[in-house]
Amino acid sequence: MSVDTESGVRDTGVIEGEVVRQEDQSRALVFAPVMPLAQMENMLNQIQEFINRQLRKGTDYDVIPGTAKPSLLKPGAEKFCFWFGLGIEYVHVAGDCTPQRVAHTYGCRLIHMASGKVRAYAERSCSSEEENMQKAYLALQAKGVPDIRALDNTIKGMSQKRSLVAATLIATMASGFLAAKEGGSDEATELGVNGHAERPDWCPIHRQKMYRKQNDKG
Repeated sequence: MSVDTESGVRDTGVIEGEVVRQEDQSRALVFAPVMPLAQMENMLNQIQEFINRQLRKGTDYDVIPGTAKPSLLKPGAEKFCFWFGLGIEYVHVAGDCTPQRVAHTYGCRLIHMASGKVRAYAERSCSSEEENMQKAYLALQAKGVPDIRALDNTIKGMSQKRSLVAATLIATMASGFLAAKEGGSDEATELGVNGHAERPDWCPIHRQKMYRKQNDKG
């Protein structure tokens, strides 16, 4: 570092462009809103309008007496993902399938298709010990199916559905308008009680994971 004796100005050896870049980097590290308030308000208004115009009660969301917000269902979550351009990827986190108990945990990643970035991730579980699955098991027994492992696919599908709904509420900022229904006697009806769960077969990643798993079983 030198000093100009005529002007008394110190020479730090940093050119003006570098100073500007350092200031830009400092501002980038500040935790602050990334968009104007008016733009945020417009986004939230659009979400509310989407719910009012595109989601159908009883199909895309459900109203549970005594709750503050309607509960988002799987078809409604899929509509949100399509609207926001989000791809769906499921990850099997943990599982247990024995004659005594069936339980599975799935994670759901929502990927912004345009950028390839993960927008949200959520994990949810389901087990044969839940009240709704116990009712499904009784229905199977009435049909002559005594093995609780017949619920394996249904429980997998339910944990997938729950993780999808949870991730969707995070990714789309819809949790201020809708809630995630955790459990409930009507959830088994959504998937059926015949041991065959609904799966998002249009998701190539999910198909590949399930295909490998089935091959591993021989």
